[in-house]
Amino acid sequence: MKRKKIDSFFKKDFYGISLILILILFRIIPHPPNFTPIIAIAIMSGYFFRNFYIAIIILVSSMFISDLYLGLSKHIIFTYGSLLFINIIFFNISQKINYKNLFLCGFIGSLIFYLISNFGVWLMGSMYEKSLSG
Repeated sequence: MKRKKIDSFFKKDFYGISLILILILFRIIPHPPNFTPIIAIAIMSGYFFRNFYIAIIILVSSMFISDLYLGLSKHIIFTYGSLLFINIIFFNISQKINYKNLFLCGFIGSLIFYLISNFGVWLMGSMYEKSLSG
């Protein structure tokens, strides 16, 4: 009986926990700006996990734990919101993602993140003028 519980853990939970730790590590170690696998996991989570809530928990927990180390910002709602939006969109079309359109999905996911997170910086920051020219 105990062996089945251990095997079940390694088959179900270990993958998610390992992915959280890998995502945290890749955000903390020195890397080129905006070069982490977070958006890729947001796009592919529908393929990796059949449960939408597990996909969200893995994404948000890895971001939050690494943000505790890196520092929380006032734009966190836009960062997390854009990742959740990407997750929702691509979770619903995960069955249609294949090698042919994977580049397009990656580009669209990155574009969504860029637009939403930069809108948050524009909206809440004082660096840019609050007009179309800003």
